[in-house]
Amino acid sequence: MRRYGYWTLQRCKDDAVYKHITKTGLAPNFKILTNFISEKLSSELEGQIVDLYRNSGWNILNKNKTGAIGGNNLKWTKENCILEAKKYATKSEFFKNASGAYDAAHRNGWLSICCSHMPKKAPSPHTLEIYIKRI
Repeated sequence: MRRYGYWTLQRCKDDAVYKHITKTGLAPNFKILTNFISEKLSSELEGQIVDLYRNSGWNILNKNKTGAIGGNNLKWTKENCILEAKKYATKSEFFKNASGAYDAAHRNGWLSICCSHMPKKAPSPHTLEIYIKRI
């Protein structure tokens, strides 16, 4: 996985695809080669399609091997966040001991659901004074 900031202007200019496009003036023409296929089958077919193009005399610019799907697998789904949160009695324990799950729950709006079994923190006397003054 490339870290943030990997693609600097210089690295973009050093890229083989960029060099080829600027050298030839090529405007890529994208086309759909197949209908929807499963991940496993697409991984296998990518290699076959690259071999087909290579054998037809195409200049293959891929740096990496074929077959990698890309993307990421979600570790912290809603169900996993709920299961992880049930291990802790308070939100602060949940945050300290499982920050990844806490962040995912917060980011996706599941925090109230994940922490529903945890007791609510009583408001401080100062907060109560403010509420009373407003009334």
